[in-house]
Amino acid sequence: MNKILNSKLFSVIVGIVVLWLVVSSISLNFQRKIVDKEVRNAEAKVADVQRETDYLNKFLDYFKTSDFLEREARLKLNYKDKDEKVVFVYKDKNPKLEASDPMDFRELIDKMPNYKKWMLYLLGY
Repeated sequence: MNKILNSKLFSVIVGIVVLWLVVSSISLNFQRKIVDKEVRNAEAKVADVQRETDYLNKFLDYFKTSDFLEREARLKLNYKDKDEKVVFVYKDKNPKLEASDPMDFRELIDKMPNYKKWMLYLLGY
């Protein structure tokens, strides 16, 4: 038995087995890191979906309230209460520009620095 333990063949076999165990251990460690990363990503996705579900549930609860119905009636059906007064605000289609000192376009260009003139030229104005 002692002769087998001291042989070169046995030493080579033991060396190969130890090398195989080390390589397997490193491979398993690498695979465990990959799986842990995938688990963290999946947990993050679950948390995002949970937040979105909570938001949608709150949104659905808001749809069931009378405040939502009143708001939609006001917007789409022009609903108003008895005590309310309606005011219409129209946008002015012809705005008037009031300048304190009317200046000719040519004068404005003449007063402008040269680099701004070039910038306007390059931009196509």
